[in-house]
Amino acid sequence: DLKAPCDALPSPSLEPYAQSSIVVTLEDMGLWMKFHQIGTEMIITKSGRRMFPQCKIKVSGLIPYAKYLMLVDFVPMDNFRYKWNKDQWEVAGKAEPQLPCRTYVHPDSPAPGSHWMKEPVSFQKLKLTNNTLDQHGHIILHSMHRYKPRFHIVQADDLFSVRWSIFQVFSFPETVFTSVTAYQNEKITKLKIDNNPFAKGFREHGKNTRREGRAKCQKSSPAKSQKRKLPEEKEPGAEERDFGKDEDVDVKEESNPVVVSGGFPFWVAEQSGSQAFPAASPAPADPRDAPAREQQVPTPSYQAYR
Repeated sequence: DLKAPCDALPSPSLEPYAQSSIVVTLEDMGLWMKFHQIGTEMIITKSGRRMFPQCKIKVSGLIPYAKYLMLVDFVPMDNFRYKWNKDQWEVAGKAEPQLPCRTYVHPDSPAPGSHWMKEPVSFQKLKLTNNTLDQHGHIILHSMHRYKPRFHIVQADDLFSVRWSIFQVFSFPETVFTSVTAYQNEKITKLKIDNNPFAKGFREHGKNTRREGRAKCQKSSPAKSQKRKLPEEKEPGAEERDFGKDEDVDVKEESNPVVVSGGFPFWVAEQSGSQAFPAASPAPADPRDAPAREQQVPTPSYQAYR
């Protein structure tokens, strides 16, 4: 665990800055470590795909009565794109031009600190997409690139006051992943099937059997196949599509995701965890509004994948 900067952040000229009681830990650490040691992969699709393992954190040390927003964004790990070759990842060239960075706002935001601390904060409805024209607020990523999620804790009453607010940014090394449209490493596929509760059908029958069963149902009930599909979170077997190639499934998208910014989050400077103010916004004189730095929470030693 790593403590965050204190509520009264000093000016940039003062260092080192003090620490507060705010602590953020990653839930399901053991599961994340299993994936990370092999090389985590996350499926991205046109319609959007949820993550597994999901982003879930435990927060303590917040002011119980103060309001906070919880947000997540994703930043590239490097300037390369990758390919899977002979059972290992290799650099395949220069990264694609960086896409507009979107920030996912937890649907409970804003909420009192007591609300965020009473149980782990889950970003389970967050979805990843490769659709650059996405209009549903999903996180847009390039396939075959490496990213990491960053968790932002912002003390603010609403989204409109975020740019003048105190915030802290946390990240965890074991949440780094490669975005793919189909799993490349068979070990990752097996780990997903063995650990994802939505993969029950794959464990019992195998991927092809499940897909063939759906095909037979569609043939036997043509009228039913014309009915409007349920939202993905309510659609039976929706998460099981993680284990096959990208399927262009026509589903109704949820409205929970919120796009905070078309570019980098307006309170975060590019490629850093520091605070920045737009040119049109007056920089506050209050020393508490000095830059906050991204804090990478340390983890036990492990063998990094190649």
